[in-house]
Amino acid sequence: MLKTYGSIRKEKIISYEDDIREGELSPTNPFKTDLASRLANAGKQTIPELIAELMAPQGTVERTQMYRLFVLVELLALLKKKDSHSLPQIVQHAHDLDYLAALTHEPENYQTTLAELLPLLTKQPINPAMAKYQSVINQAKAFISEHFSDPNISLNVVAEKVHLSPAHFSTIFSQATDSTFIEYLTEQRLTLAKELLLTTNLRLSEIAFDVGYNDPNYFSFLFKKKEKISPKEYRQKNA
Repeated sequence: MLKTYGSIRKEKIISYEDDIREGELSPTNPFKTDLASRLANAGKQTIPELIAELMAPQGTVERTQMYRLFVLVELLALLKKKDSHSLPQIVQHAHDLDYLAALTHEPENYQTTLAELLPLLTKQPINPAMAKYQSVINQAKAFISEHFSDPNISLNVVAEKVHLSPAHFSTIFSQATDSTFIEYLTEQRLTLAKELLLTTNLRLSEIAFDVGYNDPNYFSFLFKKKEKISPKEYRQKNA
């Protein structure tokens, strides 16, 4: 059934560019699910509820898998409209139905993917007290997204880039994003690491270096701390 998804329309896969016309869903939308509106009204605190909603069975196994493929295609279509600096690696597979279908086949993989994508599309308003620093935070995030694989990137480097003292930058970044600089940097690196583990045959030491860690053991330590399993186990489990 998944193989026929791309032929629902002869010209291309269903996407928001085609299906939403003047705020209404097109009759060709197979599930009548307006994810754009759903996300527009969602916030960071509602992500677990939204994941549960998108994980819910849709009848038969085949229809459930097709629905999950539909969801991934739609989420990636929305992400592609965002600032290119913030796009995760999975966007590169937006038109690879075989790759996306594989993610829907295992509920855990699908759930993990939703947990990665939804925070990028739901509302995450800046702390009102820090609103005047919005442009600074955006500039810092863009710089981090471009350079997180550089082992020499640091809070001091980013602070200098946005013309603030390290102490001041550290304070406003953590207060505005509810995440410390190190937590944010680590999340960026591990997101890419997971992608490389699933899509390449690179050795763990090579992946560690590619995402910004000169010490493979430290990379493995951080990965296991965050994901609860080692990089090797993650690759084997999701192979």
